Amino acid sequence: MITLILKCSPKRERMRMVIFMKQPLSLFRNFLPVFLTLCILFTGCAQQENCSEVSVLSDELDVSEALSSPDSQASDIPTLASQISPSNTDSSSFPFENPSQTESDPAAQADAFFDDAVFIGDSVSLKLKYYCMQQRKTGQSTLGQAQFLVSGSMGSANALRPVSPESIHPSYQGKKMALEDSVAQMKANKVFLMLGMNDIGLYGIDASMQNLDALIQRILSKSPSASIFLQSVTPMLKGSERETLNNAVIQEYNAQLQAYCQEKGFTYLDIASKMQDGDGFLIPAYCSDPEAMGIHFTDLACSIWVDTLESIAS
Repeated sequence: MITLILKCSPKRERMRMVIFMKQPLSLFRNFLPVFLTLCILFTGCAQQENCSEVSVLSDELDVSEALSSPDSQASDIPTLASQISPSNTDSSSFPFENPSQTESDPAAQADAFFDDAVFIGDSVSLKLKYYCMQQRKTGQSTLGQAQFLVSGSMGSANALRPVSPESIHPSYQGKKMALEDSVAQMKANKVFLMLGMNDIGLYGIDASMQNLDALIQRILSKSPSASIFLQSVTPMLKGSERETLNNAVIQEYNAQLQAYCQEKGFTYLDIASKMQDGDGFLIPAYCSDPEAMGIHFTDLACSIWVDTLESIAS
């Protein structure tokens, strides 16, 4: 008995034939006329555009052909795409449509929201800056291309003072300047502020709110189209509270901050509740200086902070 397997590939315009023989050669000689007839038939098939009764050889089909085929499965597309590294692939020569990262990745969309943002704050926000810088070095787009105007002892009051070599004003592009000038030069459209920790213990809640309002008005005078986002002041670790600066005072300040945002049409962001335990204290695992001030964050706290910020963008 002779088993004859013929595969015709119209796309490659070639024919593959495999013959397995398990009987004496004499049987093959008897079969020769039939064999030649089949060869003639399959030669004609190879010249046709389609061969209805012959299987198509597809093991050499490239990626673009696989995706354009109506029989290709949608579930195969991510697998194919994942095998091509975006870092070394030119999207202009990619064999199929390659959506941008911000279109396909919700996290990337959230990060892109901050591309035109600036964060203004004290040493708590300074830690957020360092965290974002570290994450970006690993290839992550944490808070997009957001910039930072942060200083260790910054408050609303001292930010209103004239710029001098001794002032707390952070530098932008190598030059120390007033916050409103830096924001204007950045062309920031979103301004996130977290200020108050260095104010409420010295000036009280009401004066601190007045200073904050004066600072925001200065910013808006030079960046009138900017959106203002006010972040709540975060809690202190248990045992770190002081007479004029403690969690009760911080909570009262945050309540006024929220009411102020509602009055002015600004956006209030509750960061504090994400960082506190059931008694209102900073969660110990989130505190990087338990033996000192008890207010600064670990990387874990910063990751939660970032997640909270990104939730407003999604």
